[in-house]
Amino acid sequence: MVALLTALSPLGLLCLALPQTQRWGQIWLSAFVSSVMIQFIQITALSLGGLLVSYSTSIQISTNPVAGLDTIIQQIVALLLSGAVFYLVPRLPSMIQSYALRPILQAQQQADSVQSQVTTQVESMAIRAIAAL
Repeated sequence: MVALLTALSPLGLLCLALPQTQRWGQIWLSAFVSSVMIQFIQITALSLGGLLVSYSTSIQISTNPVAGLDTIIQQIVALLLSGAVFYLVPRLPSMIQSYALRPILQAQQQADSVQSQVTTQVESMAIRAIAAL
C-alpha cells in the first residue's frame, strides 16, 4: 500500500496544489500518512514484543525443586508471549481504526452536515435579501 501511494505521490501532490482537486489530494495524503503511521506502530509493537519475549526467557527461575522445570516454564512463557504478540500485531490497524479514528471520522461527518446546513441557511437568506431589493 505504501509503495502504491508513494508511486502516486506526484499526482497526489499535484491534486493538493489545484483547488479543483484538493479533496482528492487530501484523500491521498490521509491514506499515505495513516498507512505509514500504522506500519510504524506495528514495527514498534513487534520490536517491543520481541524485547518482552527475550527478557522473559532470560529471567532465572530457581524456586522449583524439580530439575528442568525452569526451562520448560520459560519456554511456555516465551511461546505464550510470542503467540500473543503475533496475534495482536496484525490486528493493530483495525483496532486503531475502530477505537481511535472513529470519533475523528464521526466529528468530520458532523462538521460536514453542519457546514451543509449553514450553507443552505446562508443561501436562503441571500435569496430573501435579493428578493427584498
